[in-house]
Amino acid sequence: MTLNKPFADFVVDTACVNGGTQFTDLSYASGSTIAGWHWDFDDGTTSTATNPLHYFTAPGWYNVVLTVTSADGCVSQTMKPTYVHPLPMPEFYADTACAFNETQFTDMSLPLGDIVSWSWNFGEPVSGMSNYSTLQNPSHSYLSSGVFNVTLVVQDVHGCEHYLTKPVYVSPEPSVNFTFANNQCAGAPIYFNDQSSTPSGHITHWIWSWGDNTPNDTIVYPAPPNTYHVYQNGGNYIVTLRVLTSHDCEALLMKNITIIQNPLADFFTENSCEDVYINFYDQSSPNGGGQIIEWFWNFDDPA
Repeated sequence: MTLNKPFADFVVDTACVNGGTQFTDLSYASGSTIAGWHWDFDDGTTSTATNPLHYFTAPGWYNVVLTVTSADGCVSQTMKPTYVHPLPMPEFYADTACAFNETQFTDMSLPLGDIVSWSWNFGEPVSGMSNYSTLQNPSHSYLSSGVFNVTLVVQDVHGCEHYLTKPVYVSPEPSVNFTFANNQCAGAPIYFNDQSSTPSGHITHWIWSWGDNTPNDTIVYPAPPNTYHVYQNGGNYIVTLRVLTSHDCEALLMKNITIIQNPLADFFTENSCEDVYINFYDQSSPNGGGQIIEWFWNFDDPA
């Protein structure tokens, strides 16, 4: 009696270094059943599972051999070359990170053009869904300072995945404050005293904006940050101080300032004769400022 030889066959999914490569048996035995499997993965390892999951540790070509034995004891063998793809190389750069400011992450993964998906974890669970992104070059605003372990997982066109975790230091934002004397008169210098500070590094720039369409005053360290400004007209203005630190962190503070309009001086007199008292009548107005409380007359006659 002649026994039918089994037919050995299998398929393999995409193989990646250190990724589980699934081998699926397609063998059959006409008039019998397959009773045994022996896989040789060409990397010094073997398996007797029906559909083994194998992990290759290096890229390249492997001649995978499957030997099957039927219940009748007949043997068949097949060999298929299997290419194991190298893993992509994730890499990224984070620009200067400051609390409450956007930190830009730039993908630098290789090989260029082969990466098809990105998965970011910014290491700050308290930020909720903002802690994750699938953009290639995302940004994230950290809610506090400190060291955060950022993880990038990339996948290439072959379905291979690899990840990288790097610590990102987030600097604290500076504290901005300043003082001034409010309710000053138009045309008088108003002095502004900086009280800003930073817990990390030092402040490098103070940018004062006066809110009256005049140019900003920018002061660069080590020059003293205090300054003054003259408002030509009365009214309410918004003064803004923006500071930058040596870590490129920045913050700003806005305060309202009220400038009092100067009064308008005016008077009239009647025609009179020499050695006769002359009456002078004040017609000055507050001009939108406060009540006039003092008058000083100069009659241009020193005698």
